[in-house]
Amino acid sequence: MNATIGFVLRTNATIGFVLRMNATIDFILRLNATIDFVLRMNATIGFVLRLNATIDFVLRMNATIGFVLRLNAIGIAVSELYVIQFSKKVLNKFSGEYANCQEDAEC
Repeated sequence: MNATIGFVLRTNATIGFVLRMNATIDFILRLNATIDFVLRMNATIGFVLRLNATIDFVLRMNATIGFVLRLNAIGIAVSELYVIQFSKKVLNKFSGEYANCQEDAEC
């Protein structure tokens, strides 16, 4: 009877150990799932940050292109002013020569 009680107590202790091991393994698996979740969130945050940097780059390029287009428009306007001034000078020169030609009748 004493041996049976000893066997039952050892069996009970073994079952308790197995249950504690089961709880430990369950904890480790949950911890592993949590770490996996954290790593996936880290990867997602990294992706979002790279996407943010890409969008920032695109917006800066857009601003740069807008700036270049405005500079181009200013350059075209300045060029047109020079062409107009040059045309006026040429017209004034030729009209002056033509007027002199009419007066002198030497053309």
